[in-house]
Amino acid sequence: MSPGFSMMGSGIYSEDVDREIVCAERCYDCAELNQICDAVWETTMATDDWGNINTDVECARCGHTINYREERE
Repeated sequence: MSPGFSMMGSGIYSEDVDREIVCAERCYDCAELNQICDAVWETTMATDDWGNINTDVECARCGHTINYREERE
């Protein structure tokens, strides 16, 4: 019997998904500076093979980098 082989982790199961970003809800830099940034935008992100997202996006209004993380349920 040959050992099993999985392609998980290779990136072939990755998907592009659209997510809405609300800067005021996710930007720690704005919170620390007591800024209120009302930017809201939609962006396309890639998941990993398991459906999780961990990527950095930049707010066009305040210029801060926001780390967007989401784990598949």
